[in-house]
Amino acid sequence: GDGILPYLTIRQETLDNVKEYPHTINLLVLEDVSEREILKAIAPIGWEQPRDVDGCSSNCMLNVVNNYVHEKKYHFNPYELELSHLIRKGQLAREEALSKVLDQSPEHLDSILAELGLSRDMFEKPQVQEHIR
Repeated sequence: GDGILPYLTIRQETLDNVKEYPHTINLLVLEDVSEREILKAIAPIGWEQPRDVDGCSSNCMLNVVNNYVHEKKYHFNPYELELSHLIRKGQLAREEALSKVLDQSPEHLDSILAELGLSRDMFEKPQVQEHIR
């Protein structure tokens, strides 16, 4: 219900009082436009969905790692709140949101971690867990 809105929206008062930039704001949460509409609008200029990212990413392989670390630390995908809001606004079907959250390739994650000189084991060790708290 409406009780959750303070957790999913950014009040104008907050934006007005910000002293440092840059900010990352997901326009899908603030605007009344769906991802499908955006993809349709940018397709004519040649944009294509990258194949080396997860279901919640459109631009960066590091986001795959960020999502993994976030899930290890907090036990949920960082996009779940945002996707839930889009579902409640009627801009995204629940099944599509679940598909995005579950669209993760362990092999792909391992490949990205290897490129960075990291491994999943590093996030399992107690001393590393202390660093991501």
